Amino acid sequence: SHGPRARPSRITGQVSPLHPVQCDAACREGACVPPEAEDFAWSYPVVDWERVESDAYALEDWDSLEASAAMKSFLTVGGFIYFDAAGRIVGTTTPGKPRGGDGDGLHFGAPQRWRHEWTLPLAEQGRFQPVTMRQIVGVGARSFCWLRPDEVIEDGDGQPLPVQPQVPHGGLVYLFREDVMAGEEWDRALDRYFPVAAACDEGCATLAPAASDGDTLSLFRAFSLVEECPNVDPEWAGAGPEPFAEETDQDFDCEIPEECEVPRELSTPALHHRCPEFHASLVRARQASLAVERQRSGEAFEAP
Repeated sequence: SHGPRARPSRITGQVSPLHPVQCDAACREGACVPPEAEDFAWSYPVVDWERVESDAYALEDWDSLEASAAMKSFLTVGGFIYFDAAGRIVGTTTPGKPRGGDGDGLHFGAPQRWRHEWTLPLAEQGRFQPVTMRQIVGVGARSFCWLRPDEVIEDGDGQPLPVQPQVPHGGLVYLFREDVMAGEEWDRALDRYFPVAAACDEGCATLAPAASDGDTLSLFRAFSLVEECPNVDPEWAGAGPEPFAEETDQDFDCEIPEECEVPRELSTPALHHRCPEFHASLVRARQASLAVERQRSGEAFEAP
């Protein structure tokens, strides 16, 4: 055949294995989980996301999205993708912290020690990806992984390891070295995982509303990338673009070089705000691990 041929519009990303959505109707509504969603996966940051802006074929209508902090958050930080029974994408959400610190979203329990024998099986599946949130990079974390609810880690023979991470509602793992399989023993001791705290009730696995009671760490707020999100804060709904002109580059959680505005249809209070509680918890976990391991090795250590 002859003549011009249109290039397909495609973005390639890395996602976690699928897991069934186990939320009831109330939890789905509070977390902007589509009612028809059957499975979900975590979508990791897209490594060459900058190409999307410069490639006219990467998205069909990039002009309407180039000012969208929501889309850039999804590409640079990650988010959840929801699928229906036929495997079609029916919704997406991306992380952010609501102003005031309260509201719906993911809440995390205290950091737990990550065992090194858990790392290899997940690394072989490509589950660890680079950390892009600036504040988390700032405390030394280099790679992270989303753990599915009740994740079972298996050895090379397909048998469950004798000890498993306790993540009934899912969780996030952070490793503090460039090479996930390298590092000294004391360096590996810095690794931590954060289980998602219990939400609506025992039957609601992930992304459900959870009260901020001081015992959990609020990091994420789920919001929809489409207009039909049933849980948009009335204060923000229809309020038009939310400018970020008064914020400095350090206020953003990921490496976005320019300030941006949120189009009316994507307005949300949950974009690119600091999470000092989660950041402080990572710092405390790192300092405690360093102190213990250096005490064992006989080094003098004074926590900052």
